[in-house]
Amino acid sequence: MITFWIIAGLMLLAALALVLRPLLSSRPLSAALDQQDANIAVFRRRLDELETEQAAGLLTATDAAEARLELERQLLGDLGERAAPLRRRPSYGAALAIGLMLPIAAVLLYLQLGSPTAATGITAGASSAEQSQVAFIREHIGDLEEKVRAEPGNLEAVLMLGRAYLVLQQYDAAVALYAEAQSQLGDQSVLLVDYAEALGYAQGANLVGRPSELLQRALAVEPTSQKALWLMGLAAMQADQPQQAQHYWQRLAATLPPESETAEQVRQLLAEVAAQLPAGTAEGQSAAVAASLQVEVRLAPALAEQVPVGGTVFVLARPATGQRAPLAVVRQPVERLPLQVTLDESMAMVPGMSLREFPQVVVEARISRSGDAASKPGDLLGRSGPVAVAAGEPVVIVIDQVVE
Repeated sequence: MITFWIIAGLMLLAALALVLRPLLSSRPLSAALDQQDANIAVFRRRLDELETEQAAGLLTATDAAEARLELERQLLGDLGERAAPLRRRPSYGAALAIGLMLPIAAVLLYLQLGSPTAATGITAGASSAEQSQVAFIREHIGDLEEKVRAEPGNLEAVLMLGRAYLVLQQYDAAVALYAEAQSQLGDQSVLLVDYAEALGYAQGANLVGRPSELLQRALAVEPTSQKALWLMGLAAMQADQPQQAQHYWQRLAATLPPESETAEQVRQLLAEVAAQLPAGTAEGQSAAVAASLQVEVRLAPALAEQVPVGGTVFVLARPATGQRAPLAVVRQPVERLPLQVTLDESMAMVPGMSLREFPQVVVEARISRSGDAASKPGDLLGRSGPVAVAAGEPVVIVIDQVVE
């Protein structure tokens, strides 16, 4: 493990050298280049660098705009001084920002994705190299906290800080951070998934309950979220529902390149789960005809002018009686109306609750103005009466109501 960290450290230093060298260099460009072409080439390269830095959260929109104006002024001046030797202007601010943020981001990314136990923090047997990496995060976490305070709407900064809290086992801090961000940013899949993970750790590595509800909402927004499907499988195993775990991990496997190492690991995991099921259960489930509903969604002409540009259509099925949790959800852009979708048992959001378990359901179609899975005043709604799943008849939903 120490060898790994030494190699990773050397690679990180090499990456920093490649990134920072052009930012700090002030040497002349090759004399063989045409002066004007060289000026324009530098201008375009710096524009690309600014866009990259802004996308990475290293520059605010205001700072980036000011930097672009300054670049344009420099270009005009350089083009007017054809005989002057062309030199790169060192960008010390960008170099400092990248030199600080790149190591933090690299360490966080590895600790988050590089090992199945990465987010559990430092164990008693952790090596000194691992401890030094976590110490590095602890030393610089104040910079991340300051960035989030300055830009509370910066999703990437929030996620990075939350994952740093998990690495440091500050689970309550992560939960508070995600709760505040979710109230501001709404139901964004990646935020809901990380929120659920933090809650799971905060309640003793238990994903049953509120964490599962958040994961369900994340899958309603992004049905192919790999991390949400993985965690829902874990939640099902914790709820002693291996068949549901199999269901979620089969959906996860379908999103992965078949030849990838991750896909192979998921297949091995599915084989272990199948071995825990009663004889013939796994085979019978895969051979059985999946419970499904064909749904056609239309919009009432009277509401055509109230359809929000860029809105989202949620089509879902709920039990006709009792619980209100969705059994299956499909998310589509409003521009596709009228549309036809299929709801089936593979879209179950909660372990033990799918179209197969409920003989009658109510189908609902809702146009969300905000894109959130939760219903809000001003959304447009259509709903069916009780529908028999086994009937196999197409269900037609007309969106003809406004949510009060």
